Amino acid sequence: MKIGIDAKWYFDGPVSAKVLLQNVLDNLIDQKKSDEVILFVKKSDFMRARNHFPDDITIVPIKKFLNNALTNIFIFPFYIFFLKLDVLLCQYYSPLFFKSKTAVYIYDLLWTDYPQYFSLKERFYFDLAIPGLRKAKAVITISQSEYERIEKNISNRKGKLFQFHLGADHFSAVNDVPYQSCFFEPLEKFILCVGRLNDRKNIKVVVDALRMINEEVHLVVVGAKSHQYTSLDSHISDYKLERRIRFLGHISDKELSYLYSKAYVFCFPSFCEGFGLPPLEAMKLGCPVIASNATSMPEICGEAALYFDPNDYRGLADIINEISNENRCELIKKGYDRVEKFNWSKTSKKLLSVLRTEFENK
Repeated sequence: MKIGIDAKWYFDGPVSAKVLLQNVLDNLIDQKKSDEVILFVKKSDFMRARNHFPDDITIVPIKKFLNNALTNIFIFPFYIFFLKLDVLLCQYYSPLFFKSKTAVYIYDLLWTDYPQYFSLKERFYFDLAIPGLRKAKAVITISQSEYERIEKNISNRKGKLFQFHLGADHFSAVNDVPYQSCFFEPLEKFILCVGRLNDRKNIKVVVDALRMINEEVHLVVVGAKSHQYTSLDSHISDYKLERRIRFLGHISDKELSYLYSKAYVFCFPSFCEGFGLPPLEAMKLGCPVIASNATSMPEICGEAALYFDPNDYRGLADIINEISNENRCELIKKGYDRVEKFNWSKTSKKLLSVLRTEFENK
């Protein structure tokens, strides 16, 4: 079977998309058997890809056509035809033609139900994916929550819809990162939040809750600021919380792993998520998880997390104040058990099965 895969985000792309693509693709290549795999990468990444992937993987450089969406829609049909692909697996946007040979991997459709967290420009750009989702032979998403959102929002969809969870076995514990590489001085007890800083990630509710939490507890926030972010500086200043909050921006995976393993609790307060990998990463590294009860969070975290309404800072403060050594240890144990259910090899195996079942010799 001849499988083409849109791998333009493998080396350089949106953080969550890059993590997904790297882990799914690496495992899929290990499992491919007699399948011929052709990877489409950005022209600037061609030599990097050629040196990275096994020799039996064909690498095709793609010159960007205006943007990622238009490249997929207008350029990929030629490759499907000339390379005689059995299937092309795209990220979000699919070709204008050859829908019977197209599978689309879409991570979420959040902008359709939560437009307030996306700019007009973003919503217009994301909407370019919808025609492809209607006509592609297979659409693959990452959670039951998103499966239901696609069912609800994409009318006249012709292809089959599949969902399977992501993995969490890409993170491992580290012990050799000095505290000072992440902080100016060590902290004894801190709440950790991880994710791009925008209004959807809802860091404000944690700042509000911090006023009602024991003063020995600090807040550490990891993630770069993005648009659609309302500054918290005046908010923090009004509450005189400057000494209790640290914004670290973007840090390395190694440093992040260390923070997960040292945090008192990990808090994921988002208003909406398509999946939500950070809570699983925290569980894997022995950090208790508190998450909002919105969208996919209960589905992903199961009984291994404590939940709160993302609009209720008092409820969040109560949960953190009531955590004892005993229930903290219980959450850690449940987290270890829960995260074992999320495995990249299993995800890739299911994906490969869908591609073979739906497209082989068709």
